[in-house]
Amino acid sequence: MRLVVALLVICACGRLNFEGAEEGLAITSPAENAEVQATALLAGTCRTGVPIALAGGGLASPSSTTCDAGAFGELVAFTDGDGPKLVTVAQGGVTIARTFTRVTPAMLRSSSVGTRGSAGFMVDCDLDIARPPGLVAGDLLFGVIYTDGGGNGSVATSGFTRTTLQGPMYVAFWKVVGVAEPATYTFRVVAGTGTADTCESAGVLAAFAGIDDANPVLAESANVGGNGSTGVVALGVTAPKPGILVGAWGSNGPGSGFMQAGMTLAGAAISNADFANALLAYEGVAAGPTGDRTATLQQPRGAAAGLFVLAGKP
Repeated sequence: MRLVVALLVICACGRLNFEGAEEGLAITSPAENAEVQATALLAGTCRTGVPIALAGGGLASPSSTTCDAGAFGELVAFTDGDGPKLVTVAQGGVTIARTFTRVTPAMLRSSSVGTRGSAGFMVDCDLDIARPPGLVAGDLLFGVIYTDGGGNGSVATSGFTRTTLQGPMYVAFWKVVGVAEPATYTFRVVAGTGTADTCESAGVLAAFAGIDDANPVLAESANVGGNGSTGVVALGVTAPKPGILVGAWGSNGPGSGFMQAGMTLAGAAISNADFANALLAYEGVAAGPTGDRTATLQQPRGAAAGLFVLAGKP
């Protein structure tokens, strides 16, 4: 009788050790269809002592990990490009799968600047600005140009959408980048008919990644042009949701250019002959009123400014 009882105890203990408090194989985070970026920490439950293999078409390369006290955690890298990323986790004879959605974070990718000297009074010319480095299809290209032209002048922005910030001597503009973009963007500057009007100009192009290309510009401020003071104010807007606030400024000189505090510089251009400046700056904002933003000049000059809210991907 004692032998039978001992055997029963051994069998019960053996079964408890096998199952224990360990969980079955499962992914606990990130959640199904969660948004991820280039990498993510994949975590879950598992059986201790049994190897775990991670694979799937969404991973940049297969990997393996171990199960420690019924849990695992592994930093995985996803394949390039936004969209669904399938990951499989296998342990023993069990395989589970989960799909995540890779998104590009809203950020400044790069920028470029260009200046053009005067070609003479009342003589038109072209302003060339190089394509920002690393530009990718789907990026948002945002630009601002200011010129030494007059009231009958103009700036051509073929292929771009013009914003509320525009006048004879200045314009802010944008476009969603396609698969084929030129090495250099050329903007025709008409000087105007005034005896002191020239095509001297300065411009900035900034490429922003992770912007919703279906509805990229959520809000635009009222046009502020003709400013004659050292403090050039870009009027505030209301952001309907969190996004990137872009400030665009341009002026008719001076050679020291703009100074701006509180935002991150995206790019600044100053013409050599002291008659055209352009500046783009940005920052992340929450939903709601943004308030005004100011850039300063060392001398009062004609100037223009505006604020724009760019939408991150949903």
